Amino acid sequence: MITKEKSAITKAKSLEAERKSNSPPKSQADNYQGISPLRRRLLAGILPAVLLPLVIGGLLGYKMTESRARNQVVRKLEADALLGSKTINAFIRDSFNLASLVAANPDVIQLMRQGSDLAHEQQLIQQPILVLENEYTTRKLLTIDDNLNSYLEDIVESTAAAEIVLTESHGFNIAYSSIISDFVQSDEEWWKEAEAEGKIFEEPDEVEEPGELEELEEPEQSKKSEKGNLMAFAQAVRDPQSSKFLGVVKVDIPLKRLNSDLATYLHGANKDSVPIFQIFESDSGLILSNIEGTLQPTENQELNLEDAEVLGGKPIIEVAQILVEAAENSLSMAEAEKSIGKQSGISQVNLHEEKIFAKNSLVTSFKYQDQIFSISTVPETDFVSTSVIDYGVVASATRNLLAVFALTTIALGAIASSIIILLTKRFAKPLEELSEKTQQVRELLQEQKVLTEEQRQEKENLEIAIHKLINEVSDAT
Repeated sequence: MITKEKSAITKAKSLEAERKSNSPPKSQADNYQGISPLRRRLLAGILPAVLLPLVIGGLLGYKMTESRARNQVVRKLEADALLGSKTINAFIRDSFNLASLVAANPDVIQLMRQGSDLAHEQQLIQQPILVLENEYTTRKLLTIDDNLNSYLEDIVESTAAAEIVLTESHGFNIAYSSIISDFVQSDEEWWKEAEAEGKIFEEPDEVEEPGELEELEEPEQSKKSEKGNLMAFAQAVRDPQSSKFLGVVKVDIPLKRLNSDLATYLHGANKDSVPIFQIFESDSGLILSNIEGTLQPTENQELNLEDAEVLGGKPIIEVAQILVEAAENSLSMAEAEKSIGKQSGISQVNLHEEKIFAKNSLVTSFKYQDQIFSISTVPETDFVSTSVIDYGVVASATRNLLAVFALTTIALGAIASSIIILLTKRFAKPLEELSEKTQQVRELLQEQKVLTEEQRQEKENLEIAIHKLINEVSDAT
């Protein structure tokens, strides 16, 4: 019987040992569970908080820099348009100064007086123009003063002038730099307007072609401009004492000098690229200057304007007319800007006022047909100066800026991420070590609990076996 009890106790111990052997071993990974998630949680919280402001700041910086880049292009374009307005304004002023210089010559004043007296004496005023033209066919002069003619020739040779003509108070020629086709000038619009207004200039389409007489020598002919390639400046001459009208001085200036100056100035102001540039009359669209972006400046540059058209066509001409009206105070600045903005296809309108030789000039810039235009008025004229550049130039600069900001943001993000990862690793290490120790303590407590439970179970099994043995012994006795 005792043998049976021992066998039962042994069997109980064997079952307990088998239970222990069948329990799964704890893995090494379980010992470090919670370390990686801790670092991931730190990175998930810190990285977005750092990288998101960096990305937002990069986008805002890109937008601000893009706006500044566009404004810089517009300001440069406006400066070119103003440069054109200043150049033609100086061209007109200098041309009138040349006419004034001739008009102030005492010999010119004296000859005009003599010419007027001679016209009265010979009763030429009552003669039909055709009769006078047939009578003065050789020299086309009322009086002959070779010294004064030579003086005018010298001025033409030493200045930009192509031709200078003097008339007395009735429009009869009294001197010139080279022979011309008409003897009587009083029937010409420029002469009438000069007498009435004091001074005028004629646009190229209004200027008559200088006479091409067979007796002209080749050097003289080479100084003349073809029709449409020069401007005429006429100024009335008055007696210094009595202010009596004595006659008119007319000076013809080739536009090739204006174009040469403009090309030189524009290339000097634009080292990398020159915008497309035009000067035209706002009412008629008549082009005085047309400079392409690739044109290189040359001395006395002569451009073919016959086939040239206003860039942008009718809408740009209408904008120019609005500007001229505003410059003449027919429209307010606000009304002008609103009217320009209403033009089809025009956007991003900006209008402001500048000074050209102490005179007001209106300058506008806007986008039209994938191009940026800038137009500036020429004070006291109907001319406008226009500079144009493709919007692709701004877009290209914007793309370059985008690439720079993208690379900068990526680089800064990578640097920030690396620093954050290192800092997270550094700061998380003590926490990970604490977590590891805590886990180890937790495991030891768990093992102790399991061991206690095993001992309790063994004790119970042993008590059961002893109790059973006692019962069997009692039954046996």
